[in-house]
Amino acid sequence: MRVAYLAGQRAMTHYAGTDTKALYARVGRNTGNMAFTTAIADQLDAEISFRGWSTSPELLAEADLVVMPCANQFGSHTDLGQLGDLLLEADVPVLAIGLGAQSSAATDDAEPTPGTLHWARAVARLRYSDTPNILVRGEYTRSQLAKHGITSTEVIGCPSHFLSGRRNLGESIESRVTGTEPERIATLAARSTASNLKVVDQIMVSLAAGSTQGLPWVLQEELELIDLARGKDVDPADLARLTRHFAPGLDPELFEQWARSNAVVFFEIEAWIEHMQRFEVCVGPRFHGAMMAMQAGTPAVVVTHDSRTKELCDTTGLPSVPAQDLEDQGPRAMWATLRSFDGRAFDANRAQLAKTYVTLLKGHGLAARGTLAALAR
Repeated sequence: MRVAYLAGQRAMTHYAGTDTKALYARVGRNTGNMAFTTAIADQLDAEISFRGWSTSPELLAEADLVVMPCANQFGSHTDLGQLGDLLLEADVPVLAIGLGAQSSAATDDAEPTPGTLHWARAVARLRYSDTPNILVRGEYTRSQLAKHGITSTEVIGCPSHFLSGRRNLGESIESRVTGTEPERIATLAARSTASNLKVVDQIMVSLAAGSTQGLPWVLQEELELIDLARGKDVDPADLARLTRHFAPGLDPELFEQWARSNAVVFFEIEAWIEHMQRFEVCVGPRFHGAMMAMQAGTPAVVVTHDSRTKELCDTTGLPSVPAQDLEDQGPRAMWATLRSFDGRAFDANRAQLAKTYVTLLKGHGLAARGTLAALAR
């Protein structure tokens, strides 16, 4: 089958000398996007042509199926009206994979813009068969779409959940959880504009900075932060702003020195997963950063702070703790969550999601390959 894949590339290559701003744009302004875009491309046994969102309807029309890797696009923060028009003009069946709705809390309704609602309805209209063609992150997203009359949906979680082919991944992770407080901790950063995560971000910096082992502070977002990790110059005003959010007790020059030594960013997920193998645990408010650790067999805890992070953890079974619990109890809230992790239940849930995903692909004339196919057997 000929698939038009709505992403610019499977993965980044030959990027070391590329300007950070250009790299940042290529990954959709969040390196976590690579987790699912790469995963989906590797999971489809098809003739794939990579097409960005600015492609033409004529190029899409050359395909038998358009596959769109999705993130938390169903909400007030996006306007996908032009993309909806593009899909309707191409008039080719569409399969959207991994869509999430976003609001400040799982008890609130997402409020999609008219353009994004138009896009979602266009996708639902362009079905390949009777098989649901909007594969969503969880029941919250499914319910939010249903409120707008969009019911061509099924829950699969996130495709990055199936990057590792180890059927006993959860049991392996559980075996690494001890009753003692971990020492080699990889921490995940949010961003300086996330004022609701200011305390969480400062706890993450304290965990990384409190060790003499040079622990990693993993970045996914914010151009100036990524410039620091890549050894680039940062404007003093931006540096002062970053310091106020992440380490208000430090002089900006000291924060810069620390960040240049400890901050890391990945533009290729195999390298990211491999790096996570080195640590006892990975923690922070980034779902995909935690997922990369779990796929490496390293225990992880997501600090949930909105409908998106909570839904993904609920569906996939990744250990999680609400941001407020971390603020109230400190790191021990994360360690307690880890000690209650049930690896066998995690593996059973993961296998069932993989089987559901493969069945849905078959309904679109697609065969699964690689680790996804192995997990679904």
